[in-house]
Amino acid sequence: MANMQELLSQRFEAQKQKLVSMDIVAVAESLGMTLKPGSSGIYYWEEHDSFHIYPNTNTFRWWSRGVGTNTIDLVQVVQEEMTGHKPTFREATSFLETGQFNNVTVQPVVKEPFEYYLERYEHPDFNIGRQYLKEERGLSDETIDTFLASGNLATATRKKGDYFEPVIVFKSRDNDGKMIGASLQGIVENRVQHPERGRLKQIMKNSDGTAGFSLDIGNPKRLVFAEAPIDLMSYYELHKDKLQDVKLVAMDGLKKGVVSRYVADMLTDGKYSQTMSTEQIRGALDALNKTTNILQEQPDMITLAVDNDEAGQSFVKGLQEEGIPVVADLPPRQANQEKMDWNDYLKQETKTKESTVDETWNIDDIQEQLSQESDLVGTQAVDVVYMNEVYLNQGYSLSLAIHSNEEVENLTDVAAPWTLEVMRNGQSLGYLAYGEDWGNDFDIEDELVNLENWVKDNQVTNHLYSQKDINAFLATTQAVEPKRGEFVLKGGGIYDFGESQKEGEELRQRALDWMIADITDGETYYLWHDEELEKLNAPDEAFLNFHYHLQDIQYSQNDIHLYVAESSTDGVTGYLSLDGNSLDSDSIEEYLADQDWTFDRKVQFLKNLKTAVDETWDKVTNHYNEQFEAIVAQYGLSNKKEKSLEKIQEMITSNSEQQKKVENPIGDLPEQRKEAATLPSTNEDY
Repeated sequence: MANMQELLSQRFEAQKQKLVSMDIVAVAESLGMTLKPGSSGIYYWEEHDSFHIYPNTNTFRWWSRGVGTNTIDLVQVVQEEMTGHKPTFREATSFLETGQFNNVTVQPVVKEPFEYYLERYEHPDFNIGRQYLKEERGLSDETIDTFLASGNLATATRKKGDYFEPVIVFKSRDNDGKMIGASLQGIVENRVQHPERGRLKQIMKNSDGTAGFSLDIGNPKRLVFAEAPIDLMSYYELHKDKLQDVKLVAMDGLKKGVVSRYVADMLTDGKYSQTMSTEQIRGALDALNKTTNILQEQPDMITLAVDNDEAGQSFVKGLQEEGIPVVADLPPRQANQEKMDWNDYLKQETKTKESTVDETWNIDDIQEQLSQESDLVGTQAVDVVYMNEVYLNQGYSLSLAIHSNEEVENLTDVAAPWTLEVMRNGQSLGYLAYGEDWGNDFDIEDELVNLENWVKDNQVTNHLYSQKDINAFLATTQAVEPKRGEFVLKGGGIYDFGESQKEGEELRQRALDWMIADITDGETYYLWHDEELEKLNAPDEAFLNFHYHLQDIQYSQNDIHLYVAESSTDGVTGYLSLDGNSLDSDSIEEYLADQDWTFDRKVQFLKNLKTAVDETWDKVTNHYNEQFEAIVAQYGLSNKKEKSLEKIQEMITSNSEQQKKVENPIGDLPEQRKEAATLPSTNEDY
């Protein structure tokens, strides 16, 4: 039976390799994809600029969605996007073999309308957004007020799980003024919630992909397109004295469909997008270029103020090579710079002026801003942490964190310890002050005066408290003082109480070991259905049919790619893998060792991995069990089905127990500490 299984596996693999070796560019074109060449020999899907095809490796990647592998996957992904129906593995391979889909009932895609669920949570003023745009992004009050007057700019409080954060909302509307989309920009930095960027950056669900945040100046006769809303505002800041009769539009990326929409609307007094389908809107620019001379007669109608990097330059070049006249207005960059966007250029231009101006801080105003309970943003992990951030000049900011054992209505009712961290350009320099009762004893005016002088003398870091000082202070505020060598998780981070750097590193490693064990101790994540089919004396056709109907279940979010990998072990159908690595303690430790990540980044990754594994393993086992039952019933093996499924579960459990024979990674830590190590879920919605 083993030889038969090996032969069957070889036949299946040979058939699969033949299909995945087909020219991926030819397959894409046969699916009706319109491709345009990019740099380094890659191709872009014209409808989605983040969809890249790599002929050198015969693979593809849809970066904005985190999917993409071979030609079989390409057929499934593209067909689902075009028709709303995802072909099965059999249907996809049949298309590659015959060039057509058989017996597929295509259901039209029903696009859900955009819903602005943040409306009820909008702030009555724009104070916190104004502060961020001025101090962090370098925009002036005049520019901010201009965009506020358009009605397309607001701030709101966004809730995700137990985490609340203030965001700036950049709204997009149709020509009747109806809101049809929005993008969000986080205000408060939080590396735990947003490890990649530090702040939220997101397009709201069901937003119209051809519309963007915009501003009309005068009676628009031409269009200026930028990549992001804040880049658009920065472009206005730098050019406002020269801008007349123009519409400014943010594309939220590099989107030809957005350019197409606004060009067509400008030529039809806004009627085109109100009456035509999405596909017609996306194709309007090409139709105009191929059938009329309108664009050639108005060569300055389209200005592309995109980022000065490889992607931005390729976008400009691509339109020009298609014969579409555009004016490129890219921010200047130095020879040693790989990228420059309009906001970075604005900050670069004003940096010298700001650093030479001897500004006097308004100490009373800073004290007042940090004393307002209504400005605090709360997040709940093991305890409740209330946060606020105030921006100063020269890139400095103050980050206030207030700790409470439970959520309270009024912080003056409890003794809530607090810390005040000094940041510069998003990086921590140390702590200016801390105290035991923010609600009743928070006076930092003397410390602010000292900080102002240290900034002028460039001596800030010489005077601040260290993280170890803060850890020691927070330890004294705990209801039960931790003993030497213990650790607790608070506010999404780890405060250790080791008395040396070496001991602190050991405590962090123990915390990581515990999190890895929480993932690996319950399962070995191997699937044993082939062995059970062998024991049921299933015919060769049953094996082939079983494998043919198995779906390629994957998970690709938060830098985690899980999929079922093939195994050379007899009887093993496959195993759940992390980028091809098995999900055992040694493999996960090796994976982490290969990453140049901070400790907090590793903690966040393991939290996300735990969520991903639990979700994906359930889907995989349920699907494989369903297919197994179907094959057993189809080939008359049903009298042994129940026993076989029980046997599979026994084998999975047995192998799990073998894995558990290794020593407990966290040893003899007290139960109290094991409970304290529970981490909150921080899944993002996209």
